[in-house]
Parts: sequence; structure tokens; C-alpha cells
Amino acid sequence: MLRFFGYLHTICEVREPTMKRVFCDQGVGVIVEKYAQWLEAKQLKWSSIANYLAALVSAATFATVEMETPPPLDQLANLRRQAEKMAREETLYRKKA
Repeated sequence: MLRFFGYLHTICEVREPTMKRVFCDQGVGVIVEKYAQWLEAKQLKWSSIANYLAALVSAATFATVEMETPPPLDQLANLRRQAEKMAREETLYRKKA
């Protein structure tokens, strides 16, 4: 969460990002997708990106639990699944020592 909020603060220039402000927004999926692309550009392994996205899915679920009409979190879950798939593929093609 701290890395994601740091990304929002420094890259997206969001002043004082909070869980409610970020995860209750209807465009949360787009924001998290850009974050995943940024992590990929930093050459993180897909397994790490999948872990980060899993944490964000959990945080978004927690932040929106009391809302009557929470924003759709399907896109976040789909991003996590795609990152997990890429992590599995990444392990297939890694060089063995």
C-alpha cells in the first residue's frame, strides 16, 4: 500500500492519497492498471506485480465494504489474474543455473 500511495503521490501527483479517496473512485481499475504498467517498466518480476495487485484487491475490498454501491472491482481482480498468469509463464522460460 505504501508503494502504491507513493506512486500516486509522486507520479500521479495526488495530494494526500487515502484508501477511501482512491479505492472508492469509479476509475480505480484504470489507476491500478497504470500502476501495474509502471511496475512492469521498472522491470519487476510478474510474481512481484501479482503480489502487489493482490494486496490492492484486498485493500479495495476493505475500503468499499460499507458502501451501498461500491465501484466494480472486477478489473482489479482480472489484472491480478493476468499478472499471476504472466508470472507462471515467466517461470517456464527462466534460465536454470
